[in-house]
Amino acid sequence: MNEIKEIIEKLKNIPGSVDVFNQYRENIPGLDIPRSASIRAKNLELYLNFMKDSPILLLGEAAGYKGARFSGVPMLSERQIVEKGISELSHLPLKRTSTRARPFSEPTATIVRRALRDYPVKVIIWNLFPLHPHKPHQYLSNRPLRKQERILGLKFLLEFLKIIKPEFIIACGKIAENALREAGIDAFPVRHPANGGKRKFLKGLEEAMKLYFKKNTTMCPYKGHN
Repeated sequence: MNEIKEIIEKLKNIPGSVDVFNQYRENIPGLDIPRSASIRAKNLELYLNFMKDSPILLLGEAAGYKGARFSGVPMLSERQIVEKGISELSHLPLKRTSTRARPFSEPTATIVRRALRDYPVKVIIWNLFPLHPHKPHQYLSNRPLRKQERILGLKFLLEFLKIIKPEFIIACGKIAENALREAGIDAFPVRHPANGGKRKFLKGLEEAMKLYFKKNTTMCPYKGHN
Protein backbone atom coordinates (compact mmCIF):
# COMPACT_ATOMS: atom_id res chain seq x y z
CA MET A 1 0.00 0.00 0.00
CA ASN A 2 1.43 3.40 -0.97
CA GLU A 3 1.56 6.42 1.32
CA ILE A 4 -1.50 8.11 -0.16
CA LYS A 5 -3.63 5.00 0.23
CA GLU A 6 -2.38 4.67 3.80
CA ILE A 7 -3.40 8.18 4.82
CA ILE A 8 -6.83 7.72 3.21
CA GLU A 9 -7.28 4.44 5.10
CA LYS A 10 -6.44 6.27 8.33
CA LEU A 11 -9.04 8.91 7.49
CA LYS A 12 -11.62 6.17 6.93
CA ASN A 13 -10.96 4.81 10.41
CA ILE A 14 -12.00 8.02 12.18
CA PRO A 15 -15.52 7.55 13.58
CA GLY A 16 -18.08 10.25 12.96
CA SER A 17 -20.30 11.79 15.64
CA VAL A 18 -23.48 13.83 15.99
CA ASP A 19 -21.63 16.85 14.62
CA VAL A 20 -18.79 15.40 12.54
CA PHE A 21 -19.38 13.53 9.29
CA ASN A 22 -16.64 11.31 7.89
CA GLN A 23 -17.32 11.49 4.17
CA TYR A 24 -14.82 8.70 3.47
CA ARG A 25 -16.49 6.26 5.86
CA GLU A 26 -20.20 7.07 6.04
CA ASN A 27 -23.27 7.38 3.84
CA ILE A 28 -26.53 9.07 4.78
CA PRO A 29 -29.62 7.62 3.07
CA GLY A 30 -31.48 10.31 1.19
CA LEU A 31 -28.41 12.52 0.87
CA ASP A 32 -25.83 10.11 -0.51
CA ILE A 33 -25.98 7.73 -3.44
CA PRO A 34 -25.02 4.07 -2.79
CA ARG A 35 -21.33 3.49 -2.05
CA SER A 36 -20.74 7.22 -1.91
CA ALA A 37 -18.07 6.97 0.81
CA SER A 38 -15.99 4.68 -1.41
CA ILE A 39 -16.47 7.03 -4.37
CA ARG A 40 -15.30 10.02 -2.33
CA ALA A 41 -12.26 8.11 -1.10
CA LYS A 42 -11.42 7.20 -4.69
CA ASN A 43 -11.87 10.84 -5.77
CA LEU A 44 -9.41 11.91 -3.08
CA GLU A 45 -6.93 9.22 -4.07
CA LEU A 46 -7.05 10.26 -7.74
CA TYR A 47 -6.61 13.91 -6.82
CA LEU A 48 -3.70 13.36 -4.44
CA ASN A 49 -1.85 11.03 -6.77
CA PHE A 50 -2.07 13.58 -9.58
CA MET A 51 -1.23 16.62 -7.47
CA LYS A 52 1.36 15.14 -5.06
CA ASP A 53 4.29 16.72 -6.91
CA SER A 54 2.87 20.23 -6.47
CA PRO A 55 5.45 22.70 -5.13
CA ILE A 56 2.77 24.74 -3.34
CA LEU A 57 0.28 23.66 -0.68
CA LEU A 58 -2.76 25.78 0.08
CA LEU A 59 -4.13 24.80 3.49
CA GLY A 60 -7.79 25.43 4.23
CA GLU A 61 -9.78 24.85 7.42
CA ALA A 62 -12.28 22.00 7.03
CA ALA A 63 -14.54 20.23 4.56
CA GLY A 64 -17.72 22.18 3.82
CA TYR A 65 -21.08 20.61 3.02
CA LYS A 66 -21.17 22.16 -0.46
CA GLY A 67 -17.61 21.11 -1.23
CA ALA A 68 -15.49 18.22 0.04
CA ARG A 69 -18.40 16.72 1.98
CA PHE A 70 -19.79 15.41 -1.30
CA SER A 71 -16.78 15.59 -3.65
CA GLY A 72 -14.19 14.12 -1.28
CA VAL A 73 -11.64 16.64 -2.58
CA PRO A 74 -10.70 19.79 -0.63
CA MET A 75 -12.22 22.97 -2.08
CA LEU A 76 -13.87 21.18 -4.97
CA SER A 77 -17.61 21.13 -5.53
CA GLU A 78 -19.83 18.66 -7.35
CA ARG A 79 -20.61 21.31 -9.93
CA GLN A 80 -16.92 21.64 -10.77
CA ILE A 81 -16.74 17.86 -11.17
CA VAL A 82 -19.78 17.68 -13.46
CA GLU A 83 -18.84 20.70 -15.56
CA LYS A 84 -15.14 19.76 -15.60
CA GLY A 85 -14.44 23.39 -14.85
CA ILE A 86 -10.95 22.78 -13.48
CA SER A 87 -8.87 22.11 -16.58
CA GLU A 88 -5.95 20.45 -14.81
CA LEU A 89 -8.35 17.98 -13.15
CA SER A 90 -10.72 17.44 -16.08
CA HIS A 91 -9.02 14.20 -17.17
CA LEU A 92 -9.55 12.58 -13.77
CA PRO A 93 -12.64 10.31 -13.54
CA LEU A 94 -14.04 12.12 -10.48
CA LYS A 95 -17.68 11.47 -9.59
CA ARG A 96 -20.35 13.32 -7.62
CA THR A 97 -22.08 11.54 -4.73
CA SER A 98 -25.14 13.50 -3.61
CA THR A 99 -28.71 12.58 -4.51
CA ARG A 100 -29.48 16.23 -5.18
CA ALA A 101 -30.88 16.97 -8.65
CA ARG A 102 -28.54 19.90 -9.11
CA PRO A 103 -24.91 19.38 -8.06
CA PHE A 104 -23.71 21.36 -5.05
CA SER A 105 -21.70 24.49 -5.79
CA GLU A 106 -19.48 26.00 -3.10
CA PRO A 107 -18.51 29.71 -3.28
CA THR A 108 -15.12 29.13 -1.64
CA ALA A 109 -14.25 26.34 -4.07
CA THR A 110 -15.30 28.52 -7.00
CA ILE A 111 -13.25 31.53 -5.87
CA VAL A 112 -10.12 29.57 -4.97
CA ARG A 113 -10.02 27.28 -8.00
CA ARG A 114 -10.75 30.14 -10.39
CA ALA A 115 -8.00 32.26 -8.84
CA LEU A 116 -5.41 29.49 -9.06
CA ARG A 117 -5.92 29.24 -12.83
CA ASP A 118 -4.02 32.53 -13.18
CA TYR A 119 -0.74 31.03 -11.97
CA PRO A 120 1.44 28.60 -13.96
CA VAL A 121 2.20 26.31 -11.06
CA LYS A 122 0.51 23.30 -9.50
CA VAL A 123 -1.09 23.99 -6.12
CA ILE A 124 -2.37 21.11 -4.02
CA ILE A 125 -5.15 21.88 -1.55
CA TRP A 126 -5.68 20.21 1.82
CA ASN A 127 -7.85 21.05 4.81
CA LEU A 128 -6.49 21.19 8.35
CA PHE A 129 -9.48 19.09 9.43
CA PRO A 130 -10.23 16.81 6.47
CA LEU A 131 -13.71 15.80 7.66
CA HIS A 132 -16.99 17.75 7.77
CA PRO A 133 -17.86 19.53 11.03
CA HIS A 134 -21.55 20.43 11.18
CA LYS A 135 -24.22 21.49 13.64
CA PRO A 136 -25.62 18.52 15.62
CA HIS A 137 -27.74 16.34 13.31
CA GLN A 138 -27.81 19.14 10.70
CA TYR A 139 -25.84 17.46 7.96
CA LEU A 140 -26.16 20.31 5.46
CA SER A 141 -24.49 22.91 7.66
CA ASN A 142 -21.00 23.97 8.69
CA ARG A 143 -19.59 24.95 12.09
CA PRO A 144 -16.26 26.23 13.49
CA LEU A 145 -13.59 23.74 14.48
CA ARG A 146 -13.00 22.79 18.10
CA LYS A 147 -9.55 22.59 19.67
CA GLN A 148 -9.44 18.78 19.62
CA GLU A 149 -10.37 18.76 15.94
CA ARG A 150 -7.57 21.19 15.16
CA ILE A 151 -5.15 18.93 17.07
CA LEU A 152 -6.33 15.82 15.20
CA GLY A 153 -6.15 17.67 11.90
CA LEU A 154 -2.60 18.80 12.59
CA LYS A 155 -1.58 15.19 13.18
CA PHE A 156 -2.83 14.26 9.72
CA LEU A 157 -1.30 17.38 8.20
CA LEU A 158 2.15 16.46 9.48
CA GLU A 159 1.81 13.02 7.88
CA PHE A 160 0.56 14.63 4.69
CA LEU A 161 3.53 16.99 4.53
CA LYS A 162 5.91 14.02 4.66
CA ILE A 163 4.26 12.70 1.50
CA ILE A 164 4.02 15.82 -0.66
CA LYS A 165 6.99 17.86 0.67
CA PRO A 166 5.85 21.29 -0.62
CA GLU A 167 8.37 24.08 -1.19
CA PHE A 168 5.89 26.78 -0.19
CA ILE A 169 2.75 26.80 1.97
CA ILE A 170 -0.16 29.22 1.87
CA ALA A 171 -2.37 29.32 4.97
CA CYS A 172 -5.94 30.17 3.95
CA GLY A 173 -7.69 31.63 6.98
CA LYS A 174 -6.76 32.20 10.62
CA ILE A 175 -7.42 28.61 11.70
CA ALA A 176 -4.91 27.25 9.21
CA GLU A 177 -2.46 30.07 9.92
CA ASN A 178 -2.53 29.54 13.70
CA ALA A 179 -2.21 25.76 13.43
CA LEU A 180 0.85 26.04 11.22
CA ARG A 181 2.42 28.67 13.46
CA GLU A 182 1.89 26.50 16.55
CA ALA A 183 3.56 23.61 14.73
CA GLY A 184 6.52 25.80 13.79
CA ILE A 185 5.78 25.54 10.06
CA ASP A 186 6.43 28.58 7.88
CA ALA A 187 3.49 29.69 5.76
CA PHE A 188 2.26 32.76 3.93
CA PRO A 189 -1.10 33.80 5.47
CA VAL A 190 -4.02 34.93 3.30
CA ARG A 191 -7.60 35.88 4.16
CA HIS A 192 -10.18 33.13 3.75
CA PRO A 193 -12.50 34.05 0.85
CA ALA A 194 -15.71 33.21 2.76
CA ASN A 195 -17.90 35.83 4.43
CA GLY A 196 -16.92 38.72 2.21
CA GLY A 197 -13.22 37.91 2.11
CA LYS A 198 -12.87 37.39 -1.66
CA ARG A 199 -11.04 40.63 -2.47
CA LYS A 200 -8.55 40.26 0.38
CA PHE A 201 -8.03 36.60 -0.49
CA LEU A 202 -7.20 37.43 -4.11
CA LYS A 203 -4.81 40.18 -3.02
CA GLY A 204 -3.14 37.89 -0.50
CA LEU A 205 -2.83 35.09 -3.04
CA GLU A 206 -1.21 37.48 -5.50
CA GLU A 207 1.32 38.56 -2.87
CA ALA A 208 2.04 34.94 -1.98
CA MET A 209 2.62 34.06 -5.62
CA LYS A 210 4.88 37.07 -6.10
CA LEU A 211 7.03 35.81 -3.26
CA TYR A 212 7.06 32.25 -4.55
CA PHE A 213 8.01 33.25 -8.10
CA LYS A 214 10.65 35.65 -6.79
CA LYS A 215 12.29 32.68 -5.11
CA ASN A 216 11.88 30.62 -8.28
CA THR A 217 12.93 33.06 -10.96
CA THR A 218 13.47 30.36 -13.59
CA MET A 219 9.73 29.72 -13.74
CA CYS A 220 7.21 31.55 -15.90
CA PRO A 221 6.00 34.85 -14.43
CA TYR A 222 2.60 34.88 -12.80
CA LYS A 223 -0.32 36.73 -14.39
CA GLY A 224 -1.71 38.19 -11.21
CA HIS A 225 -5.12 39.77 -10.67
CA ASN A 226 -6.37 43.10 -11.84
